[in-house]
Amino acid sequence: MQRRSIVTLNKRISLLILPVLIIGYLVAVVGVYNTQKQSIIDLEERTLDLQVTELTALFEKYTNVAESFIDSLLYNSSLQNYFSSQDKLFKALALEKGLENSIKELNTLSSDYFSVALIRPQGKVEYYYENSLDPFSEISRYQVEMVRDAFEAKQAEWADMHGPLGESHMLFVRIIDQNTFKAPINFSTSSSIAIVVEVSPTLFDKKIKEQISKGLVYQWFGQGHVGAHHAEESLVVHAPVAFGSLSLGVSEPLLAQKFNKLKLSLFISFVLIAVLSYFSLIYLIQRYVTGPIHQLEKELSSVNVEDGSGFVASVSQDEIGGLSRTFSHLYDSLDQSYRLTKELAEKDTLTKLYNRRMFHNAVEKMIKRSEFSGTKTALFYIDIDNFKFVNDTYGHTMGDLLLKVFAERLSLVVRATDQIIPRYDIDNASSARLAGDEFAVVICGLSDELHASGLADRILAICHNGLECDEGTFPVSLSIGVAVFPDDALTKEDLVNNADAAMYEAKKAGKNRISFYSEELAAKSRRKYAVELELKHLDTAELELVYIPAFNVDMFESICSVEALIRWQSPVLGAVLPSEFLSIAEGSSQYEKIDAWVIERVFRDSKAIIKHFGGALRISFKVSAVQLVSKSFIATISKLIVKYQINPQYFEIEITEIFDMDKMKDDIGLLFLLKDLGFNLALVDFGAGYTSIMQLIEYPVDVVKLDKTFVASLFIQARRDKALSLIEFCKAQGFEVTAKGVESDEQATVLKQAGCRRLQGVYYAEPMSLNKILSQY
Repeated sequence: MQRRSIVTLNKRISLLILPVLIIGYLVAVVGVYNTQKQSIIDLEERTLDLQVTELTALFEKYTNVAESFIDSLLYNSSLQNYFSSQDKLFKALALEKGLENSIKELNTLSSDYFSVALIRPQGKVEYYYENSLDPFSEISRYQVEMVRDAFEAKQAEWADMHGPLGESHMLFVRIIDQNTFKAPINFSTSSSIAIVVEVSPTLFDKKIKEQISKGLVYQWFGQGHVGAHHAEESLVVHAPVAFGSLSLGVSEPLLAQKFNKLKLSLFISFVLIAVLSYFSLIYLIQRYVTGPIHQLEKELSSVNVEDGSGFVASVSQDEIGGLSRTFSHLYDSLDQSYRLTKELAEKDTLTKLYNRRMFHNAVEKMIKRSEFSGTKTALFYIDIDNFKFVNDTYGHTMGDLLLKVFAERLSLVVRATDQIIPRYDIDNASSARLAGDEFAVVICGLSDELHASGLADRILAICHNGLECDEGTFPVSLSIGVAVFPDDALTKEDLVNNADAAMYEAKKAGKNRISFYSEELAAKSRRKYAVELELKHLDTAELELVYIPAFNVDMFESICSVEALIRWQSPVLGAVLPSEFLSIAEGSSQYEKIDAWVIERVFRDSKAIIKHFGGALRISFKVSAVQLVSKSFIATISKLIVKYQINPQYFEIEITEIFDMDKMKDDIGLLFLLKDLGFNLALVDFGAGYTSIMQLIEYPVDVVKLDKTFVASLFIQARRDKALSLIEFCKAQGFEVTAKGVESDEQATVLKQAGCRRLQGVYYAEPMSLNKILSQY
C-alpha cells in the first residue's frame, strides 16, 4: 500500500511539474528572445556607429594631410622661386626641393600613391610628380578634366574621390594666382594655375575591405549626391565628410541569419534545460524530501559544531533549516582553515611578503606576459648589508623588526611603480622574501632599462643613511643585483641566477650599490659553473701546497712561522685560484675532502719543516668555516694526529673571521677541544668582517692576524688612530698580532712601530714550494 502510494505520488508530481516547466520556460524563452533580438539590433547599431566614426576619422585624416600639403607649398619659398625663375632646370629643382620638405610630412600617413601637379587653364600641365618607380609615368586624364571643370566653374577649391575600392584616389584642386597666391579674380588669365594633389587612402580602403568581408554594405556619395536607403539594408548609418558622405549598413539577410542563430540556440537551451530540470526535480524530490535529510543533518553536525559567520543560515524550523544551519558551521570552519593554509603556503610569516615558491611562480607568469606583449621583465635581487652584524649585536628581536620595517618600505616603493607600468588582471610588480636577509622584486611591462634603473635607485634609497624606524636607525645598506628579460636571460631560472650573480657583484664592489647583469658577469658565472663541474670530479693529485713564511721582527727578522696555502692545477681549467674554488667547495660536499687532504699533507710535510727550522717554528693552515661546526672534524683530525705522530703544539689552525657566529655559539666547545688537543688557534682576516670585541675575548684564540685591508687603513689618516687602538687592544688581551699582506717598507715600518711582532707578505717573501723554502732559508 505504501509502495503504491509512493508510485502514485511520483506520477502526480510528474504531471504537475512537466506542464509548469514547459509553460514557464516557453514564456522565459520568448522574453529572452525579444530581449536578445533588440540587444543584437542595438549592438549592430553601436558597432556601425563606431566603424563609421573610424572611417570618417581616416577619411578626414587623409583630407587634412593633403590640404596641409598644399598649404605648405603655398607658404614655401620654393613655389615662389619656381614662378619667378625663367630657368626651367632651376625652376624644377627649386620646386622639387620644396616638395622634399613637404613630402616628409606625408611619411607618417600610409599611402600607396601620391602625386602633385601644376596645371594651367585649358588643361595645360606645367609640372607633374608622382611617387612611382615608372620614369615615364604621366598625369591621368581624370585629373586634367577635373581641373578644366574647376576653371570653368570658377571654383577655387575642388575635391573628389574616384576609382574602385582598393585603388581609390582622393583628388584635391586649389586654383591660385601665381603672383598673389590667393584665389584668382579672373580664372582665365595666364597667371592662374591649379595645384593638384592626388593620394590613395590606403588605410581607408583597407578598413572598408575589412567591413565588406564581414558582410557589411558600403557606399560612397560624392558632392551633390545624397545617400539612399537600399531595400537589402536593414540598418544603415550615414556620415558626412569633407566633400561627400559615406554609409555603412547591415543587410537584412545578415540580420536574419543572426536572429535564426539566436532562435536555434534558445530552442536547444529550452529543450535541454526543460529535460534536465524535469529529471533533476524528480530525482531531488524522491531523494531529499523524505527521511534521508535527517541522517544527512546528523552527518554534517558531526563534522563541526562551531557557530558560522560567513554563510547565512536559514531560520526555518524544518529539516531544510536544520541542514542550512549545519552547513553554515561547516562552511565557516573550512573557509577559515583554507585562508590560513593559503597564507602559510604563499606568504612569509614574518614580513607577509610572498615566499620563494610564490615568487618563482610570479616570475614565470611575468616572463610569459612579457613574451606576449613584447616588453621587458626586470628582477631585482636584494641583500641587506650588515644584517648579520645587527642580528648579532642587537639580538634576533631587533633583527626581525628590521626585516619587517624594510619589507613595509619595499612594498611602498614597489607599489609606486604602478604609475609607470600599466596594470593587467594580476599585479605587474611582486615583492618577496627569499631567505634570511635576501629579498627580491620582479616587475613586468617595461619598455626599457631606464624604468628598472629608476626603481633600483628608489629601493637603494630605503637604506641610504641606514634604516630609520621608531626604535632607532639600523646601520645597514643594500646590495642590489638587476637582470632583465629577455636581454640577460630567457628562462626563469637564468633570470633569478643572473640577478643573484649581479647582487654578489655589487657586494664585492663595496656594497650599498646597484649592479646590472653584464657579459662580464656572464663570463664569471660560466667560470663558476665550470669550477663547480670540475670540483665534482676533483682528483687530489691536482692539488698542491705552497708555503709563505712570516718573520719575527724582534729576532733579526727570522722566520717564525710558515702558512700553508692550497693551489689547484686543473687539467681542464688550468690554474684555479683558491678564491674561486674554496667558497664553492664549502657549498658542496667537497670541502671535507679538500680539508682532509690539506691537513694530511701539512702533517706529512711538517717533519721536514721542523727538522730544518727547529721546534720553535709554527706551521699554520686554514680549514673551512663549516668544519668548525662539524663534530666529525675532531674525529678526522684526531686520526691524522695518530697516523703521522705529530705534536699539535707546532701547529696553528686558522679560523676565518666571517664564520657563522650563531652556530659557533652552540658549538664553541669544538674550539676548546682543539685547544685541549694542543693546537694553537688564530683568528685570521681580522678587520674584514664584523667580529665584535666580546666575541674576540670569548673565543679561545692565541693569535690575531690582521687582514691586508686593515693594514691599508693604517695609511688612511681618518682611520689610522682607530686601527692603532685595535692593535693595542689585541696586545693588551695577550694576543699575538700578525700582519698579513705587507707589500712595502713603509708598511713594515709603521707596523713595527704599532707593535706587530710578526709580519708576512710579498715584501718579505712570495709563496713557494716546500723544497724552495727549505733550500732558500
